[in-house]
Amino acid sequence: DIVYLDNVVLATSTNGPAAFTQNLIARFDAGDEGWVGYDNSTATWAPANGFAGGGLASVDDGGGTARFQSSDAWIGDWRAFKTLRFLIRVATNRRADFDTSVQIATWSGANLSLTLPKPWPSWTPYTVDLKPQTFGATTNDFDATLQDVACLWIGADLINGSGTVDTTYLDEVALLTESGPGFPPDRWSDFESGHQGWRYGGWNTGSEDWTFSGLAPHAATG
Repeated sequence: DIVYLDNVVLATSTNGPAAFTQNLIARFDAGDEGWVGYDNSTATWAPANGFAGGGLASVDDGGGTARFQSSDAWIGDWRAFKTLRFLIRVATNRRADFDTSVQIATWSGANLSLTLPKPWPSWTPYTVDLKPQTFGATTNDFDATLQDVACLWIGADLINGSGTVDTTYLDEVALLTESGPGFPPDRWSDFESGHQGWRYGGWNTGSEDWTFSGLAPHAATG
């Protein structure tokens, strides 16, 4: 008496996963917004955990690879998104011991994985271009993953230790189409035509203010 069962779906339509056409933004100002800790992570929200206001904190319980996991409201077709942005920091007085990572997982267990530089004890911004080359994937594999995303994982196992020793904060996670409300246009300085308004100088400890030396000299090459 052997019975096989597969692909059970309750859906409002038969067109597959819900396709997102607008930005998804988790600011965590009023709560965790459905985000949780995964793989031996205890994630909690507090009004002072964030970059400005509320944010998430992950405490690594040890024995796994602690991660933040996105809300169920983020499940669906991500092919309209072009950029992933987020802020992260470690609760130590030094840079993290380990790299953080991003994983976009499907229901089959396949995922797109990317290793990112170690964050600092201050808020560290990350911007990830959502394109096949970023993840070293073929266009077909990339599209197959993004069209049916189960969750996003952001690495939170960053300090050599467990418990409160390895606490990581997360805030301002955004999946963006080309642009959206509340985000300024991208800024770009290629310095091909000159200094483009950039100045140089530094902090003057004697007078305790910024003292700029004027517009930065421009070099045509190098």
